[in-house]
Amino acid sequence: MNDLKILLIVLCFSYLLFIFSLFLYNPHHGLAVRRVPPRTLYSYFPFYRRGTVSADILASVDVIIPAFIRIDVGEPTLLVADAVVAANKVIDEIEKLSPGKQYIFSVGGGSPGTQQKNFVQITTGGQADKLAQEIRVTIDETNHRLGRHAVIGVDIDWEQPGQKGWFDKEGFRTLVAALHRVLHPDYKIHFAVYPDNYLYYSLDDSKIVEQIDNIFVMAYDNMSKDNASMTWVVPSVRKMVQAGVPTEKLIILQPLYFRKIDGNHTAITYHSVAEIMNEQLRTMNTDDTLPSLMHPWRYQGETYDVITPTMMTLRVQELDREFPGMDGSGIWEIGQDAKTPSLSLARAIKYS
Repeated sequence: MNDLKILLIVLCFSYLLFIFSLFLYNPHHGLAVRRVPPRTLYSYFPFYRRGTVSADILASVDVIIPAFIRIDVGEPTLLVADAVVAANKVIDEIEKLSPGKQYIFSVGGGSPGTQQKNFVQITTGGQADKLAQEIRVTIDETNHRLGRHAVIGVDIDWEQPGQKGWFDKEGFRTLVAALHRVLHPDYKIHFAVYPDNYLYYSLDDSKIVEQIDNIFVMAYDNMSKDNASMTWVVPSVRKMVQAGVPTEKLIILQPLYFRKIDGNHTAITYHSVAEIMNEQLRTMNTDDTLPSLMHPWRYQGETYDVITPTMMTLRVQELDREFPGMDGSGIWEIGQDAKTPSLSLARAIKYS
């Protein structure tokens, strides 16, 4: 009789564990559990404003890409000195709030036309090695100042390859080779790319791909009405993979802001949405899958496509299934996240 009671207790306990495990692994309950350790999360942080991000939220991010370091071919140094100072200031402020982060210096930024002009002049004017050397010195000096290997590499924000009509493939190849020669193996090389369907042509050169550590696919950088809905990002990334880009080199960056549905450039940050919606965000749910993981939200007479933490979890999980083995995820940008951890999109991505 006692044996029967013990057996019944064990069976009941096992059943309860099974039900609880289903609850945990159901993303619609907001408690989806991911493999351990959680994914590496990258975030741009172009400028630091005191109070825009809390230590709790910043803890979700592993690698910070601080203020853009502009280049100017008309100056004695290609890297603009004031921009280098600004990037280091961002690092210092973050270190006070959440010490021990890793960083990647982003070189470029600005309008596409300015980027095109500067980078093309550098690559066609035989200054690719000079740029690579200046980047190396800047990283070395920052790491020496911080007393550790804090800056792990460079992100070239040329938004190339891609954007058919002004892609300089030979120049891109030259720049990648120079960076690889000067920075490897001590520092990593990353490129931010505009995810259009021209990428498959741009990245069909195996030598280029071999010399790049990671490719930041800017899923937020779209001017059409379907703001980062993945309807245009996923086909582009598929072509990159078909062209020979290993999935482990891909990092897809999600937006933390939302444009108006009519395609106007006017946008609202997720931080603002979270401040206004708050409890509604906690309860909103969806059974949709890609590409429609957006929620039309009307505010002050305008309609925006927004995404909730639960929706973001589902989106990232689906991207994981589509492109297994990706080397982390990314966001633009941590200063636009909610301040409340339970509403944070960064946390939803990291632990999805």
